[in-house]
Amino acid sequence: DNGAPNTQSRRHPEEVSSVEITEAIINVLKNCPNNSCTLHSLAGRVLKKAGVLTRGKPRARFARRVNRMVNSLCEKDRVEKYKAKNERVRLLQRMA
Repeated sequence: DNGAPNTQSRRHPEEVSSVEITEAIINVLKNCPNNSCTLHSLAGRVLKKAGVLTRGKPRARFARRVNRMVNSLCEKDRVEKYKAKNERVRLLQRMA
C-alpha cells in the first residue's frame, strides 16, 4: 500500500462478522452524546470502529447489514429507533 500509517490493519467490509457489527453498534452508541446518533451516520461509525476503509457501493452494502443488525437489536430491546427531524438510533439502558 501507499506507505501510510495503519495500512497493515486494513480490512474489507465482508470480513466483519455479524457479532462484531452488533458489538460495534453498541460501543459506538455508548460513545455518542446522549447514547444516540443518526441511522445514516451509524454505518460509517461502525466501519471506523472495525478498522475498515470503504466508500461507495461496498459501504452501501455494509450499511444494509448494519441496518439489519440495528433491527435485530431493536427486537431484543437493546436499542430503539426514533424520529427527531431525522431517523436516529438510541442505546437503551439495561434495567438491573
